[in-house]
Amino acid sequence: MASINKLSIRGVRAFSPDDDEQVISFCFPLTIIVGSNGCGKTTIIESLKYAVTGSLPPGNKSGQAFVHDPKSMNQASVKANIKLRFTNRAGNPMVVVRSMEVTQKKTNLSFKALDGIIRTTDPETGHRVSLSHKCTELDRQIPQLMGVSKPILEHVVFCHQEDSSWPLMEGAVLKKRFDDIFDSTRYAKALEAIRKMKLDYTGRVKDLKADQAGLSAHKKAAEGFREELDAAKSQLEDIDDTIATTDERIAAEEEDMEKFQKVLDEIEDIRGRRDEINQQIDIARATADSLRDACDEDWTGKHSQEELEGMLSTFDEKMDDDERELQQTNRQYKNVQNDVDDFGEEKMRINTELAKCAAQREQHEKDLRQRQDHMEKMGNEYELQLEGGSMTQGSYGGSLTGGTFGTQQSTFSQGTVGTTSGGGRRSLDTVATGLTALSQETLVTISGDDMTAFLNAVAKKESELRSEKEEFQRKAEEDQDDLVKKISELQARQSTIRNERSRLNTKIEEAVQESQSLKSSGSSHQKIRKSDIEEAKKAAAKARQDADSANSDARMTVIPQEIREAEDKIAALKGQIEDDQRLVTEMRKHEDELREVQMLKRQVENEREAIEDVLKEENSTLYKYQVERALGEDNGDVDYIYRSVEEKTNAVNSAFMLQKDKLDAAERKLNDVQKRFTEKSSLHSHNARQLNQLRAQLQALSHPNRGHAKIETVIRESQRWDLQHSKSNSIGSNFDPQQIIDNFSQRIADCKDEYESPESISRTIKKLKRLAKITDPNGGTGLRCPCCSKDITSDEFSIFKNKIKELADPVNSPIIKMDEALAQTRKEEVELYTKWRSEVQAGVGDYLEFKRVNNEIATLEDPVANTETELKSLDDQLKVLKDEVSYEQGTVSELQALNDVMNRLRDDASKITRKLSQIKDKEVSIGTNSIGAGQDLDAVERSLSNKSKEKEDLMNDISSLNKESSGLNKRAKEASDKASKLERSAKSKEEQFEQDQQATVRREELSDLINSWRDEEKKLEKDEDPIRRQFHAKDVDLKRLRQSNKTEESRLNSNLNDFQRDAQMLDDFNAKIDKYLDSNKEEAQRRLTDDLNEHEERIAEKKKALKELIPTLNALKKKLDDQSRHKKNLQNNIKVFQQVAKETDLQAEKAKINEEIELIEGSDNSQEKYDDACRLIREYEDEKNKAAGRRQGVKDQVKLLKRKLNTEDYKDIDERHRQCMIRYVATETAGEDLGKYYKALDNALLRYHGMKIADINKIIRELWSLTYKGEDITNIQLVSGAEGAAKSARSYNYRVVMTKGTSELDMRGRCSAGQRVLASIVIRLALAETFCLNCGVMALDEPTTNLDYANKRGLAIALAQIIATRAVQSNFQLVIITHDEDFVGMCKNELSAHTGFNMPERYFQVQREESTDGKFYSKINAIDWDEL
Repeated sequence: MASINKLSIRGVRAFSPDDDEQVISFCFPLTIIVGSNGCGKTTIIESLKYAVTGSLPPGNKSGQAFVHDPKSMNQASVKANIKLRFTNRAGNPMVVVRSMEVTQKKTNLSFKALDGIIRTTDPETGHRVSLSHKCTELDRQIPQLMGVSKPILEHVVFCHQEDSSWPLMEGAVLKKRFDDIFDSTRYAKALEAIRKMKLDYTGRVKDLKADQAGLSAHKKAAEGFREELDAAKSQLEDIDDTIATTDERIAAEEEDMEKFQKVLDEIEDIRGRRDEINQQIDIARATADSLRDACDEDWTGKHSQEELEGMLSTFDEKMDDDERELQQTNRQYKNVQNDVDDFGEEKMRINTELAKCAAQREQHEKDLRQRQDHMEKMGNEYELQLEGGSMTQGSYGGSLTGGTFGTQQSTFSQGTVGTTSGGGRRSLDTVATGLTALSQETLVTISGDDMTAFLNAVAKKESELRSEKEEFQRKAEEDQDDLVKKISELQARQSTIRNERSRLNTKIEEAVQESQSLKSSGSSHQKIRKSDIEEAKKAAAKARQDADSANSDARMTVIPQEIREAEDKIAALKGQIEDDQRLVTEMRKHEDELREVQMLKRQVENEREAIEDVLKEENSTLYKYQVERALGEDNGDVDYIYRSVEEKTNAVNSAFMLQKDKLDAAERKLNDVQKRFTEKSSLHSHNARQLNQLRAQLQALSHPNRGHAKIETVIRESQRWDLQHSKSNSIGSNFDPQQIIDNFSQRIADCKDEYESPESISRTIKKLKRLAKITDPNGGTGLRCPCCSKDITSDEFSIFKNKIKELADPVNSPIIKMDEALAQTRKEEVELYTKWRSEVQAGVGDYLEFKRVNNEIATLEDPVANTETELKSLDDQLKVLKDEVSYEQGTVSELQALNDVMNRLRDDASKITRKLSQIKDKEVSIGTNSIGAGQDLDAVERSLSNKSKEKEDLMNDISSLNKESSGLNKRAKEASDKASKLERSAKSKEEQFEQDQQATVRREELSDLINSWRDEEKKLEKDEDPIRRQFHAKDVDLKRLRQSNKTEESRLNSNLNDFQRDAQMLDDFNAKIDKYLDSNKEEAQRRLTDDLNEHEERIAEKKKALKELIPTLNALKKKLDDQSRHKKNLQNNIKVFQQVAKETDLQAEKAKINEEIELIEGSDNSQEKYDDACRLIREYEDEKNKAAGRRQGVKDQVKLLKRKLNTEDYKDIDERHRQCMIRYVATETAGEDLGKYYKALDNALLRYHGMKIADINKIIRELWSLTYKGEDITNIQLVSGAEGAAKSARSYNYRVVMTKGTSELDMRGRCSAGQRVLASIVIRLALAETFCLNCGVMALDEPTTNLDYANKRGLAIALAQIIATRAVQSNFQLVIITHDEDFVGMCKNELSAHTGFNMPERYFQVQREESTDGKFYSKINAIDWDEL
């Protein structure tokens, strides 16, 4: 068990931080610490409390006041430490060291708790082990090591003097302290946490139950989907077998078809070759005819092919010569044209240069005028004087002679102007001979001499201005230097005088301070005279005689004998009192049992009435379920109430179980319908979602920009076109895209076939001309119309020929024009058909997708509608079933609540049964026991009271004797102290008298010195005044001079800068004019004008040469064109011969091919057999396509079912359903367990709290009867009431009540200060007795505050009895800290009357003692117990 052994303190409050540690060793069972007020007693209990809990005492300013003040030590920081050696609950010795530091900041103190140390001994090795810990870790570990909670250590064991009356503080503080002591808050939080967890698990169970229901529905739906998937796979296998059989049939027919196809291919190849030959024949014939028509003259009848080819070869050589001549002439023409272009560009360049020269000439004239104006402005403004003459007073303008400027109406002779040099200014030595500027009106002329004179005048003026400025600056600096020198001299003189005055003032101040110090030291005490010294010596001698008389008083030896006699009598009375107390206790025990029987009967009656009230409140519900309300009659059995309530509880429980079965059946039915509804709803949602997706897809495919809408538009536009143009092969609305594409392709081919070229038309018309020439059988020739077969005359033939020529003309032929118009129409139709065909081809995919989506929508619409109808029916069933379940749930809830009430009443009835059994047992026990020896309780109590009174009288006599002895000792001590004090006073007065005499002489000397120094200082001040005035005047003059010089210098600088800017501007004008004249722009302008005239002449010559070349070129081109036509005619006639020969060869090859066709076997019926095989294949393919369509549908269904099974709702549904079921059952079980835990913990806490309060009140009652000696308060007790109706919010309110007569009153605010102190000590002792099982330490700080003598004595008796009772406990320690020596004597006397334990060997005294630094610090001294 835990105990404390030794405490050392350093640097805490009044304990010195520099001296040795102050150590106190704690004894068993009692340690007494005595000391006067302010000596540091409470610091010991504060140190104990801080060592074990880390809590600072109240009002310590966060620790600053707990450590010794650094200011009193004249140090920046002070460190303090507390060491406590204690034995932990396991019996192992340990040492805890806590250190602190307080640092003095600028404005405040800073407290810092340093890391603590725990030292212990390793039980195995015996070595000492030290562990460093943070303060918070120590605060947590030390209470655990001592086996006591921190609140008990703070508020019970080591309670501070200022906080000792906390049991009678206001309700909130008291509640917090007791909640901490009982640790109620932690358990209340634990209960609340369990309650919240149970609610959380209940919510989870509901959610999991809903999830489990949903997963069950999904599982059922998934099983249905799997069955459908298996059926679809079986159907898919049947369809695959059908397709395989059809493929075999198709393969057999394809073999026959290939055999026939080979024959047909062979025939087709031969026919293809024949068709190619026919086509080549037609082409050769048509080519020969077109070539004849293209010939201007047909020479095939006159010449042979060889003759025509010879004529063509010689014709080519001549034509090449003509072409070379034409090319040469063209090159000559191009060269001349290029020369014309080059001369034109050069002419444009010269015009541009001339424009630039004109602009530069205008700028030059402007510069001349501006320079003239600027020179006149400078002459007038600065009054410039030219060399060789003087200016007139007024102006520079007008006519100037002998060095003046003027204007003349004459030309300016050629001259130059000098250039600038040196620093950007034009040189005054370089002068131009003349300047000329020609304007539209006048010629401004300035001679070279005039310009030189003007520039010299400008330079001269600039030099004058600069010299004037420099002269002014030199003179101003000299004046300022003179004034500065004079001011410096005055400053030096003034500084010397001031230093001397400062030295004198310092001496005066030091002398005055010394004089005042001497004066104050003399005035701080009364003036000492020689007679005062003599009187003090006489008083000291008399006081010493009185002290010797007091120490020799005879009464001081008699008082100890009287005290020993009284103590012997007290020892005899104590044995008699103990016997009487045991007798009273035994006799009172039976009275307590009778009171307990009465109290139990009242409780039984109240609890029976409470049960009847509850049954009355539930009367209607009990009647509803046919349960009898009335309780049974009392038949003498202790369990009659329990049996009656048990019958009612069983009846209610049976009704509850029956109704719960009905609810379960209704919920199962509801779940079944809900499951079907969920499955249908899932299927309907899926189908509806798919239908909406298909409709959205259909809507998207129906957009005007998509293929289906475009194809529909093409059909409508085509039908309108066909209707407008009366076409027969119109497109129907039911055509598929491929038929539409084929229709447009056929139309395009037809349009191309109808088109004929103009050359073909011309050839056809020329054929008509040849047909008009006929040959009779006799070989004669004639003319006949090829249209009507009428013979025509030569004149008519001439008209016919002209008409044919007109019709064959490619330009004017009406037939060709009509054909070209028809060709344009057909071309537009082809473009339109091509466009429509492209749009249909582009939209085929969308059209087929639209058709497929439309078919799927039609397939899904009926199932969705049917599912909606079924869902509506199931929803109506669900509403009815939900209403039924809701009604059953209400009934079950009502019965559940009634069942809970009845179970609670059954528990209450069980408690009543137990209490009746206790009443019966106690009544039997009281009847069999007798009250001892026939004595009366009142007589025994009176005897006990008389003996106690006699004992108290004896103790009072001892106390009086102690007081008398203390008074005698005190008077002797006071007399000795008085004598010593008077002797020190006489000696002090004698020394002070001598110091006063010396101070008077020194003050007179200082007064003379001060007067002489003040006269000298006044003289220096008088000498300083004229110097100060002179310095001020000179300083003002210097500032005024500097200001005026600055103003004048600014003016001169401004004049010089303005003049320099004007001179620089003149230089800029001269530079521009020189640059223009140096560039010789006039000569360049004349050269450019001459070049321009020369180029214009050359351009005219070249254009004339071009005109002469044009006729020659035209003649050559015409000649070449005629030769080209002649050559082309020769070439066409040669080609006609070639095409006729080719046609003859092709006719022969065609005859051979016809013979090959007739020789092929089976050529007559191969086509019919081939067509039959194709028909059968198409039939088989149709059958196969139908099967493939069904297969695709079934495959889509398989995919759909697989997608459904792979969706989030059905994927791994079996495992998810199993896992959800496991979670649901586990969570539900955990919630039920939490409810059980909550109830068990709550009941345990309630019982624990009640038991502890009862134990505390029992101890309080015993201690109060021992300590309190008043008659008004018979007992006090701690009352605890539960707060809040709900168990989850249970907390406790605490108050201390006192019993006055038969009334219980709140003690707070109704008791005296002494009663409050005594009650607080009693409650703390009771709490320590109850909660400090592992630690027997208890400290009382100033327990006698506000207590009168009787109550102090009662407290001493109680403490003595506690010590005597618990002295057998090895670790019991009581620490009493007090200034009341009488109380300590009472404790000593009471302890001496008890036996069975060892008296302490010593007690400790705390007092202030002077240290080596002259300050008083707290010291702890151990004193032998017998000296107390």
